[in-house]
Amino acid sequence: SELAIGLDNDSPYSLWLQGRNSNNAARDISLQPLGGKIGIGTEAPASKLHVIGGANDEVVALFTTAGGTSSSVEGIAHIGLSHFSTDTAPSVSISAEEIDNGDHRADFRINTRASASSNATPTEKLRVTYDGNVGIGTTTPNAKLHVSGDTYIQSATANQLLRVHADTDSSPSPRIEMMRGAHDTWGSGDNFADWRIENTNDLIFYSGFSSQSGGAAVERL
Repeated sequence: SELAIGLDNDSPYSLWLQGRNSNNAARDISLQPLGGKIGIGTEAPASKLHVIGGANDEVVALFTTAGGTSSSVEGIAHIGLSHFSTDTAPSVSISAEEIDNGDHRADFRINTRASASSNATPTEKLRVTYDGNVGIGTTTPNAKLHVSGDTYIQSATANQLLRVHADTDSSPSPRIEMMRGAHDTWGSGDNFADWRIENTNDLIFYSGFSSQSGGAAVERL
C-alpha cells in the first residue's frame, strides 16, 4: 500500500492525496491516528478539526451526496454525531432532504435515536421546510409552527404571555381555533366539537353543534 500525491492537469490544478494498493485500488487514509489536531486555514488548531474560512459570510464547509443528480434519485445528505466511540451509526444527525426528484430545494431535518440499542438509526423529530415552516412531530408542516403532539409552555418568570398578533387592521383577525376529528381545516367535515376564539375588536366565541355535519361553526357569544 502507498500514499499517492498528485496534481490535477485541469484548472484549478488541485493537489490530491490517495491511498491505494499495488493494484491501484483505493485504500483508507487515517489522519493523526496517534493523536494531535488538524487545522485547515489555521496553524494553531484548537480542536481535533479546526477550520477557519477566508472571509466573512462564506460557506466554510460544504457536504454533498451523490444523490439528487437526476430526476430518478431524491438526494438526502446527513451529518452524524455520536456519544459512543464504538458506534458505527450516529445517535443524532442533521439532514438536507430534497423536496422532490430533480429539485434543488431541500428541507432541513433533525433526527435523534429513540431506541437504546447501539447503532439504531436516528429518526426525524423536527423539520424546517424550504419555505420556512417548522414541524415538530410531523414531516409535512402546513404552518409557520406545526406541532403534532402535546405542547407545554412554561416559564419561571412572572407575567409571561402567549401572544397572537395579526399585523393588520383588516381581515383576517387574530384567532385561536380548536378542532377535533379527522379534519384539520376550519369549516370542513363534522365540526360539532370545533371551537374558535376571535378578536374582531369584539371578542367572539364560535362553536359547532351535534346536528351539523359540515360548514363552519357558528357564533355563540
